[in-house]
Amino acid sequence: MKEIQIASTTDLYSLNVSIELVESSASLPIIVFLPGLASSKEQWNAFLSLVPANFGVISIELRSHGKNELSVSPLTIEQMTNDVVDVLQQCNATSVHFVGYSLGGYIGLNLARKRPDIVKSVTMHATKFFWNENIYSTMNMLVSPNLILEKNPKAAQFMLQDHGEKWQEVLKAGQSVLTEVYKNGLHIEDILSVECPVVVSVGAFDEFIPVSEAIELATALPKGTLQVIPFAKHSLKTVPPQVFIASVLATIAYSEKVSGNSSTKMVVGVGS
Repeated sequence: MKEIQIASTTDLYSLNVSIELVESSASLPIIVFLPGLASSKEQWNAFLSLVPANFGVISIELRSHGKNELSVSPLTIEQMTNDVVDVLQQCNATSVHFVGYSLGGYIGLNLARKRPDIVKSVTMHATKFFWNENIYSTMNMLVSPNLILEKNPKAAQFMLQDHGEKWQEVLKAGQSVLTEVYKNGLHIEDILSVECPVVVSVGAFDEFIPVSEAIELATALPKGTLQVIPFAKHSLKTVPPQVFIASVLATIAYSEKVSGNSSTKMVVGVGS
C-alpha cells in the first residue's frame, strides 16, 4: 500500500494514511479502516491482506497516533471525525464502507449519522457505547502512562514501538477522549437516524462489552445486526482475520442490495 500525508482543513495538521485505490474504476467499493484508541493502523495489517484486489482500501492513522506528530489541537471525537472527512475528500472517496476497532468504530458510527451521503455501511468491533462510572474508571486506568510504566513495562515497550517517544502524551490525550465519551458521548437517540447497515461486532469473551450491550445497540440501530465472534476477547489480536473480513464483505454486499430501502433490517446473528 502507498503511504501518503493528508492535510487537515481545520488546522495545519498532517495525517498519515495508507491507501490502495484502483483508479481505473471509481465505482469499485472502498473500505476505510480505523484503529482503536492508543493503537496504530498497523493493527489492521493481517486483515488488509485478505481484502480482495477489486476493493479500494484506505487505512487511516488517528491524530497524534502512530507515526503522526503530536497534535497541538485537543484530541476530540469531532476533530477525529473531521479528519476522516478530510482524508476522504482529498482521496475523492465519495462512497465508503467503514471498519473500525473500538474508538475507530465509534468514529465511524458518528460519521454515519453526520454524513449519510458518504457512509454506506459500518462494521464496528469492540466499540464501547454504553458507559458508567465504573467502566470509565477502569478504562481510564488502562491508558494511564504512570500505571503502565509501573505495572506493565512490556505494554510500555509496545506503546513505544507504535507511537515513538511521544507515547505517554498519546495516552494522556486518550484519557481526555475517554472523558469526553463518558460525559458527552453518543446516546441511543443520537443514532436512530443512522440508516446504513451497521454490524455491532463483539467477542464472546470481551472483558469490557457484555454481549447484552451489543444486542441492545444492534437492536436500536435501524439497520443494525449483531456479530458475536466465538472465543474472541476485546483485543483485535483475538479475532480471526478470515472470519472478520468475510463478514465485512457480506455487509458490503448487503448494503448494496438494500440501498435506499429503509424498511429492511439485518438479521441478528452469531459469527462462526
